[in-house]
Amino acid sequence: MMRLVYVLTCVLLLYTRLYAGEETLMELAKEYYRNGDYYSAITESMRYQYLYPQKTFYAESLLLMSKAFYMGGDTLSAISAAEKCSELHGSGPHGDYALYLTGRLRLTRGSASAALRNYDKYLKIYENSLYTQEVYRDRCYGAVFTENFDLAKKWVDEYKIKYPQGNYLAHIKALGADITNEELRPPKSVNIATISSAIIPGSGYFYTGNYLIGTFSLITNAVLIAVIVDGIMRKNVFQWAFFGLLELSFYQHSIYGARNSVYQYNSHNKFISRMKLNFEHNFDL
Repeated sequence: MMRLVYVLTCVLLLYTRLYAGEETLMELAKEYYRNGDYYSAITESMRYQYLYPQKTFYAESLLLMSKAFYMGGDTLSAISAAEKCSELHGSGPHGDYALYLTGRLRLTRGSASAALRNYDKYLKIYENSLYTQEVYRDRCYGAVFTENFDLAKKWVDEYKIKYPQGNYLAHIKALGADITNEELRPPKSVNIATISSAIIPGSGYFYTGNYLIGTFSLITNAVLIAVIVDGIMRKNVFQWAFFGLLELSFYQHSIYGARNSVYQYNSHNKFISRMKLNFEHNFDL
């Protein structure tokens, strides 16, 4: 008898949870999201969508699911959920946010070029709307991420004109200053790095600020040369021949490595990575 009561109680609880009211289900999904249980937030959102298609919180459940996917590391699914919300609810505030969110997700973890296309679409559809200021802000960073610094500076100026008292004015001004500093950063010469490394192995790394690798290269080549000289002095053919070939390899690597170090120094990769970190740190979803 007790066993039957236990089974019936479990079935009743499962039924109650499975067919909970709209608001209860939505609150449960939100609570999971707030607690960092993104998998449960996704499953509860999906359950809501299955039980209550096109009901009160349907659009909200799609947006919550999108952000939960994003926080869980599944960007493609996050974009898909946001795009679905945008298509189904484009005329309302949820569709407004969904279109912005789609661009934002792509900008943060996807293609910056695709994100900029999303932002262009947003401005064409909504013009001055709920997230227009965020779109003007984000596309400045998007242009930086695509290494189009001229366009980024143009959009920085547009933001400052359109939002002279904007919420993100300080960040946009700082971004503009960072772009200018990056463009003014003097490039390094490949020829100088090559010649200096040929004369003193490791010096090409010092030239580009890679002191740790430069020190390792200098010491390694110095030790190998010392061993070669010792082999010659002792007339040990095997010693100086073997370590001579080894030194030749390290010597060539020092030169080629110094050249690559210049290419890396002259690229904007470090700057763009730093700007991405600044963007993610300063602007939460």
